[in-house]
Order: sequence, then C-alpha cells, then structure tokens
Amino acid sequence: MYGAIREYKIQPGKVNELFERVRAEFVPMIDKAPGFVGYSFAQIGSDGILTTSTFESQKQAEDSVKMAAAWVKENVASLVSGPPRVTTGEIVVRHVVENAKAGYGIMRRIETTRAEADKSEKLVREGLLPLLSGMPGFASYTLLLEESRDRGAAITAFADRASAEAAGERALAWVKENMKNSTVTEIVAGDIKLRHLRATAGVR
Repeated sequence: MYGAIREYKIQPGKVNELFERVRAEFVPMIDKAPGFVGYSFAQIGSDGILTTSTFESQKQAEDSVKMAAAWVKENVASLVSGPPRVTTGEIVVRHVVENAKAGYGIMRRIETTRAEADKSEKLVREGLLPLLSGMPGFASYTLLLEESRDRGAAITAFADRASAEAAGERALAWVKENMKNSTVTEIVAGDIKLRHLRATAGVR
C-alpha cells in the first residue's frame, strides 16, 4: 500500500468551514477513486490541518495528491494559505481497528538509514505494534517510508488525547531502544475530525 500526507495552513477561523466542505464534497469523490483504502482529516492547532490518504498502489496515491490539489484550487482556495506540504511513500506497516474510535492522532517524522529502514517492518510488526495495539484506546498505526527510505512518518490514532500521549511516550522509548539509527525530527498532533475507510479495506 501507498500513502499521501498533506499538511495545510488554513485561514484564521476557517477550519470548520473547510471540514464541512471536505466531508460533503471531497470524501465522496476520493472514496470512488481507484484503489482507495482510507482517508483521515485532523485539525492541528487553530489554523492547520493534516490529511492522510491510503491507496493500493503508488500511482493511485500520487493521483490522489493531484486530485486533492485540483479540488482545493477549484473549490476552497480562499480558505487555504499557500500550498500544502506533501509527503508520499510506501506504507510498510498498517494496522487498523475499523470500529474503534479515532479521536486524536500523532504523527512523528523520522530520519533513519536505509539499512535500518529495510528491517523496520519486521521490528515494528514484532515489537512496537503489539505494544501499542495492547494499550487502551488504540485505533490505528501506520508506518510510511518515503522513496529514499531514509525518511518517513509514523502515525498513531487513539480514542483521545490522553491515551495517544501515553502511548506516544512508550513508542518513543521503544524507538530509542530498538532503532538506534532512527531519530524523531518532528511531532505533529491534533484532533481527528474524520476517518473514512473503504468498507472492505480490512486490517493489514
């Protein structure tokens, strides 16, 4: 699977207006896109949003970036401040509890080495994922590696902020202990306002 992460700055006081437009207009459109697996929308602070989309193939994920850019330009350009920061890459680990409440998300940007990235899937699946998924409020975990494979992003979703932050501390400690050549370079967190999954997406 492949994913796209988009971070936008929004005009002051316009996040809710944008969200309603996304929910009513964009989500039904992306849901019909070939290879669609999932989409989420989170508010970051008072004037930022972070969206994620997951697709079966790299081309489909990259096409979704073009789709989002065109839709924003044609429909809500006046609500957005400048172009988004876009990150795309292969999703090497994805685990979703479909019916769980996803109320708060944390994204950690990671710099690593290609050698460590190549073994990260096994490490995370066998070590970190069982740790996180066993904690109260767990909803999902995604590990995305950019094409260079020396950078990526780990995204967790939990029922609420308290459970997400508690899990985040455990995750950081695990990474320091088990992935010594990886560094968390940035942390972004906020309220998840929408999570939309394809009905047959299942859990990976």
